[in-house]
Amino acid sequence: MTTQSRLLLAAAALLAVGGGALLWRRATASPPASRLFVSNYKDDTVSVVDTALDREIKILPVGDSPFGITVCRGATPMVAVANSTARTVTLIDARSLEIVGKVATGKGPEFVACSADGTRLYVTSPYDLTVTVIDMAQRSPLGEPIKLVLKPGPITLSPDGSRLYVVLRDAQGVVQAINTASRAVEASAPVGKYPTDVAVSRDGNRVLAPSFDDSTVTVIDAASFKVLGVYPAETGTGLLLHPDRPLAYSMAGMEDTISVLDYQAGKEVAAIDCGEWPTHSAMTSDGRFLYVVNEESDNLVKIDTETNKSVTRIAVGNEPSDAVLVDFSS
Repeated sequence: MTTQSRLLLAAAALLAVGGGALLWRRATASPPASRLFVSNYKDDTVSVVDTALDREIKILPVGDSPFGITVCRGATPMVAVANSTARTVTLIDARSLEIVGKVATGKGPEFVACSADGTRLYVTSPYDLTVTVIDMAQRSPLGEPIKLVLKPGPITLSPDGSRLYVVLRDAQGVVQAINTASRAVEASAPVGKYPTDVAVSRDGNRVLAPSFDDSTVTVIDAASFKVLGVYPAETGTGLLLHPDRPLAYSMAGMEDTISVLDYQAGKEVAAIDCGEWPTHSAMTSDGRFLYVVNEESDNLVKIDTETNKSVTRIAVGNEPSDAVLVDFSS
């Protein structure tokens, strides 16, 4: 489906939900409780999904194969998306839904993560073996990039922002903990062959990483950075943790399912059918709903985590890669 066709469908859907133009004026005047932003790699766009309506309401042309996406929270929340065939990240005002600019990065940026206070954005460049640090107030790189020894994959930050956790994608996979103040590596832990993601628990005590080749999830104690356990699970290119329960949701792309792992008990507790090739996805802050990005189905599947059943499917762009949920009520 072309970008123009999707825009027409989104407009028609809004008019069909009682109130027509009046509803649209109210929606733009007062943002919903939350919105999803989805990077569409093949058609160079970001889809905006209203989670109250569970449908795409706007398409933003960001260009250059958008890939990793995150939000920098603050008075004006900014969505940042990596332009993976360029040397930039695009910044989007999450309230006004306007593109506000681009910031220079290393070559071929892939993954992005932002500090909890919204002041620092971190961007990986696998070609340069670097992580660019961006000052969000100045919207420019801050100092020299962080140098790595292997290609960086996905990244995430500790809740207090003191550590950046970086996946090094290699046959001998590693997760490194980098001190964000000194930019030095503080610790490393083995996580299996070709790890594909990294996630940290809300309390900051556990770091988890899936191994694509080994079909395992490694659990690391954040304080000691020692491996606590390596558990069998179907894996793929994404991992999310429930905010309140010891549950890890592994996007098992080759199985078209989500593997749910109890990482305290060390066992799989559910497998959820979701669509073709699930990848990096998003979850509501209370953990109730999981929005799964299906790369080959060109859609999102909304999963109720209480029942592990799909609620609805939401059409987005061509080859969606990643998603972030912006909660305006928090």
